[in-house]
Amino acid sequence: YLSGKLIFQDKASCMPAVVLAPPPAEDTVVIDATAAPGNKTSHLSALMRNKGKVPLFSVRSLFQWLNLYQIFAFERDTHRFSTLKKMLLKAGCANVTAIHCDFLSVSPADKAYAAVTHM
Repeated sequence: YLSGKLIFQDKASCMPAVVLAPPPAEDTVVIDATAAPGNKTSHLSALMRNKGKVPLFSVRSLFQWLNLYQIFAFERDTHRFSTLKKMLLKAGCANVTAIHCDFLSVSPADKAYAAVTHM
């Protein structure tokens, strides 16, 4: 647990990722609209086999030129966003971009999210 190799989750955190079932495929792009504290997001990352190398900071269109598996993890609250980043770093989730904003403020027409396959 302390090293981040084991993450304790309750059923509420486990079920969404299992139901969504994103495949570990090059064209899989996931949005986690309510990401913090990171349990669900790290589970999604594990299901996708942690493919790709995307740094954990707020860059919306990074996947457009990197062609990687991708999870966009949104959190609007500053404290919860900090927790999310720490959790994902500890769990080694390299295929996640944490975005500090309210998901509802993002435009569906934003080209950065045009390739999203799962939400």
